Amino acid sequence: MSSKSGPDFIGIGNSRCGTSYIYNYLRHHKDVWMPPLKEIHYFGEQRGEKILNKWVRKYWKYPIYFSLQSTIHFSPKTITDWRFSWKFFTGKKNDEWYFSIFKKPKSITVSGDITPQYCLLEEKQILEIYKLLPAAKIIFIMRNPLDFCCSKAENT
Repeated sequence: MSSKSGPDFIGIGNSRCGTSYIYNYLRHHKDVWMPPLKEIHYFGEQRGEKILNKWVRKYWKYPIYFSLQSTIHFSPKTITDWRFSWKFFTGKKNDEWYFSIFKKPKSITVSGDITPQYCLLEEKQILEIYKLLPAAKIIFIMRNPLDFCCSKAENT
């Protein structure tokens, strides 16, 4: 994987296709650093500072909750998670900011961004991602269409 800052992979897919399961599995893997917040939503229509308005309103309690939880369950990833929270809520939202939130400790092999809605990006936005992260792998998470429909119907 790349030694450059930024995620080594990006996970995309539709809702109800297992992105949360994969995120939680990777979040607890010793060699993978995943942000404490599953969906970053950096790329797309709301790129840059506009992210702050949407996500800070939604997750304003998050740093307090996370700090308490991390204090109780301290691990080597805790400091990286605290750094993420600080940068996510206080940093100026630009490419440097995006790279910085994926800075991982030397003991961690890879980091990733799982934001399912990236599968809806237009070609122009996909090219922007490629320019910023040419070595990043894309993991497209899919589900049997019939299972997807049943799951969607059960959860609406």
